[in-house]
Amino acid sequence: MTHTKPIHTSYALVILSAFVLHFAFAGNGGTETPLQYRQVEVHSGDTLWSLAERHGSEKQDIRELVFHIRELNQIADSGALMPGTLLRIPVAPEAAAADYIARK
Repeated sequence: MTHTKPIHTSYALVILSAFVLHFAFAGNGGTETPLQYRQVEVHSGDTLWSLAERHGSEKQDIRELVFHIRELNQIADSGALMPGTLLRIPVAPEAAAADYIARK
């Protein structure tokens, strides 16, 4: 039974290392273009779905965009959007460039 402690410690180190490596290399893996964000104010009647439809691109799956908006803004209850709240919405780089040009 003297070997159980070092074995458990070894397993813990392997699991911890795998966890750290997963988050270090998870995400775009260097192959995708980094996301950019648009800040949007919530208006009365807005839903995450309507915001995703309005600000997403035709190439994006609306369900995935809603999921990303929820995660990015730490929204647990999508029915709790309050008018005046500012949300960050991920946008394609082309859309971010168009926003920049439009503001100039």
